[in-house]
Amino acid sequence: GRAIFNAGGTFNDHVYFGDNDKAVFGGGDDLQIFHDGTHSYISSSTGSLYIRTGNTLQFKNQSGSENLATFAVNGAATLFYDNAAKLATTSTGIDVTGTVTADGLTVGKTGGNIAASFVSNDSNNSYIQFQNSTTGTTTYTDGSLVGIDGDESLTIWQLESNHIKFGTAATERMRIAANGDILGRTADVRIGSNVGAVEYGTSTANSVRFYSDDTE
Repeated sequence: GRAIFNAGGTFNDHVYFGDNDKAVFGGGDDLQIFHDGTHSYISSSTGSLYIRTGNTLQFKNQSGSENLATFAVNGAATLFYDNAAKLATTSTGIDVTGTVTADGLTVGKTGGNIAASFVSNDSNNSYIQFQNSTTGTTTYTDGSLVGIDGDESLTIWQLESNHIKFGTAATERMRIAANGDILGRTADVRIGSNVGAVEYGTSTANSVRFYSDDTE
């Protein structure tokens, strides 16, 4: 049966509910809290379910010894893995501890001309490393690096025994071979333009030409 309290009620001990017995709230049984013998449920059938706190909302394991997630008023929302914080919101975005694995990345520019900025807290060398299933995943050994050195020099490193390609219009135009040779990949190789140019091969002859002040 049901107990209806029209003037409130006070309990000085526990209220026990058997399996699948529900604490029901609302004129249409809208909010229900119950246990089915295996799992526990909070079920809201209408509107939104609000959980309010004056300080920090914390989700913990059954014994209370490990954090699962915490949500601080006027502060961070933090997600944990095995009681270690991994992702937290900040006033400017998010702070991730560890490695991010994603199927893709889209960066939206909110202003200015810089679409993405990568900043390291290290004052020495700072690189972005590119790897795939063929190169392996050892840091500073497999794949390629792009970044800046401690002296602020732009650095492009091919860590494999392979070449670096450069291209335009989806076509390779030049490469640096594994042995350090610089190779042109088209019929003509030009450095400079008509004035002060060095050419190898032209549309009319395969020859070496040196120009100075537009004079061969």
